[in-house]
Amino acid sequence: MSLTLRLFEVGHGDSILLEEKLGDQSRFVLIDCNSRMRDGALHCPPFEYLKLRGVSKIDALVITHLHADHYFGVHLILDSFSVGKIVVPPFISQNDRIFREVVEQYKRKLRDAVARSSSSTIGARALSLARLLAFICENEDLVQEGKGPESILRFAGISTFEARVLLPHKRIKGLLNEQLRTGKFDLDSYPGWNDASLAILLEVEGVRILLGGDSTLPQWNEHMRQMKRDGKSSWDVVVLKAPHHGSDHNNTAALINYLYGVNPEEPAAILVSANGRSHPGSKFYQLVKESGLTPYCTNLSTSCADQALEDLDNFPAEMRQFLMHYPVNRGSARCQGDVVVRVNNGRAELFNTTGHPCVYDDMASRAAWSGP
Repeated sequence: MSLTLRLFEVGHGDSILLEEKLGDQSRFVLIDCNSRMRDGALHCPPFEYLKLRGVSKIDALVITHLHADHYFGVHLILDSFSVGKIVVPPFISQNDRIFREVVEQYKRKLRDAVARSSSSTIGARALSLARLLAFICENEDLVQEGKGPESILRFAGISTFEARVLLPHKRIKGLLNEQLRTGKFDLDSYPGWNDASLAILLEVEGVRILLGGDSTLPQWNEHMRQMKRDGKSSWDVVVLKAPHHGSDHNNTAALINYLYGVNPEEPAAILVSANGRSHPGSKFYQLVKESGLTPYCTNLSTSCADQALEDLDNFPAEMRQFLMHYPVNRGSARCQGDVVVRVNNGRAELFNTTGHPCVYDDMASRAAWSGP
């Protein structure tokens, strides 16, 4: 019996596959999805991996929040695999009228986004979100909303690990519903979705792994206040997927101490899923170093130009391969690939699929780091 987490290299964004293995049988939970457009075609690492493995069913799909770097390409998942359950952030009103209003606002904004742009990326993102909302509307019996501070996630047939939603706080739903149903949001820049992002704590054989989604510091500060009031000062996490791709604003020493403990007994690791451009922040870099955490990252390398260039459609075809693979500077580290976490016999083992180290591992490589 074992649990494996695969943090896919999806550029700036999240996609994490949990695989529970019992003998020859595997069960899968996919948390978020992200893709890239290449030469007009959609490249979706979680979809491609699952197809290569011959998977036909995903026991659960979890979408932490409705920003495109967490749902882009999900239509491929929904159209290609049987999905046993879907977990979403808390925005599905029990009031049919309010929920219909929310869906209508999304439809209007999706139509406007497609009408304003000829970009294939914009069109594919709109398709992903439209398909996700349609699936939620058509499969009410499969939908569960995730709410903190400690609600349980149960996945049929999965027994290796326990999953709890620590964030968002329950009050977020009312605020979110009001903004969504009145159309006071932008499709991909609405900050309220980060406040509503799911943060999920996994526990397997005593090993605690926290997937922070794009959760925000104000939400964590309130969580700390409530838990410390009840006598809990730390979650004793061994592995953390850094909240909001390691943004400076949403990661602090106080939060790190709250999640890991001041003096963790086991070696602690932090995972970063960003492209090294807007995230992670330079202060986060220093925080990782000062906290003594072992960093693992999917791609912070400037040499991975294909991850950094959002859309190559405007370049001549003969230039695209060159641009995608040209090292931006000679000091660049190479691509880091997927990050894999395996839990066996009460221990977490981590490695990177390319064998190329996270650029945080070496102070000398900071000059090659492409973060702000």
